[in-house]
Amino acid sequence: MKRKFLKIISAIVAAASLSACTAQKADTGALSEIDVTTAYETYHPTDTMPAKNSEAYETTDAAPAKIPQVTEASTGQSEKPPITGINIPTDFQPINGNLSEALLKSCLQDEKKNFVISPLSIKLALSMAAAGAETGSDTETQMLNALGYSSKAEMTEDCQRLISELDREDGTITVSDSIWLSEKFDNVYPEYLNGISKNFNAESFTEDLTSDEFVNYINNWVNDKTNGLIPTIFSEPLGDFARMVLVNALYFNNEWEIPFSGVTNENIFHGVDGDTFIMFMHDTHNVDYAEGEIFKSIILTYKDGSVMKLYLPTDESKNIGDIISSMTNEQLAEAMDLSYNSTEVQITMPRFECEFNNSMVETLKSYAILEAFDPNNANFGEMADISDNNLYISEVIHSAKLKCGEKGTEAAAVTAVIVTDEAEMCLAEPIYFTADRPFMYEIESPSGETLFEGVVQSFN
Repeated sequence: MKRKFLKIISAIVAAASLSACTAQKADTGALSEIDVTTAYETYHPTDTMPAKNSEAYETTDAAPAKIPQVTEASTGQSEKPPITGINIPTDFQPINGNLSEALLKSCLQDEKKNFVISPLSIKLALSMAAAGAETGSDTETQMLNALGYSSKAEMTEDCQRLISELDREDGTITVSDSIWLSEKFDNVYPEYLNGISKNFNAESFTEDLTSDEFVNYINNWVNDKTNGLIPTIFSEPLGDFARMVLVNALYFNNEWEIPFSGVTNENIFHGVDGDTFIMFMHDTHNVDYAEGEIFKSIILTYKDGSVMKLYLPTDESKNIGDIISSMTNEQLAEAMDLSYNSTEVQITMPRFECEFNNSMVETLKSYAILEAFDPNNANFGEMADISDNNLYISEVIHSAKLKCGEKGTEAAAVTAVIVTDEAEMCLAEPIYFTADRPFMYEIESPSGETLFEGVVQSFN
């Protein structure tokens, strides 16, 4: 097999969709040659962290959280904004830039599971694909609206800024992107590849995407870029009509500015499915603290200036999952926008570990990215010559894993976007912050970009 390096890059991108296969099967009557469910199995409950990090995070591996797909609601909803495309979900709502909140809400469909996702990885992956959408097309408009951009120029400028800001030589945060082209795909535009290389620092490879060698190559790339935290993204080769895979890998490995120095002991976590005895970390020191009508929150700082924000319901009788699910994206963003003040807080929180591995296609379609996944109407005319066969996104796979302990946090995410040319592949008094009940968390870069987010609801 001939293996080419077209460009070198390091950033974030990748996405594709498993659940879209069912809907596309109905529309096109075509099936993938492989079982796409098994093709993207990534995690194993027994995966362990690299040896050099295990001491810092002292957590045990847990089975990955299985997040169900967003389903299309029945009719009878309120009037929706007009939008072009097929299979328009009746419950969709434009993200309008609130991608982080939208993804968080979608992942709470399975209310008893813990999860972690990377809005930044998904954002960069979709941006890399959006760069190939025809200017002025519905495909471009929908993707830019969902990502919160008014133009491709604004999108690429922001992505360049993010990658330059976040990719660190010290390894605390690394952003890596790559493009994997099929040997059969000879009509991709050099201008598109050059733009992705320039704006996203993406490495380019040419492979036989239907071969076992490709699976080994891409899995080795993912394993390397996530420092072994995510060992694989594909378990089987892709089908004959896959033309391109856009992959982003985001890695985070940071120590607390002030490590937890108190006694770690066993206590009760009041989960949504019952009480569980788990190991809790304790400490008392000055942190930024806020208490609003909906949430109370603390900010824990990492050595590089990144932060973890933890949120608990202000009303202890309420469940955080119920609160998030009841809000619109805009309401959730507003409720999380709190005014913090430095104060002494007695902090109690569990060691925790979360995973996620699933398709994001139906979730993204539910938030008005429609044309990009439509074999007939997608328009990626600035990616390649589509005069003979149209290109569309057949799958967006997102995998993420996070471990949090006394000394710091290690996390990684990978997003893979599969581009196909046939319809084959179908988030005074002492003050106490005791996180002994379901809570939400975010990890932000020093500039405020959401790197990872999730919810902890159960340890059973």
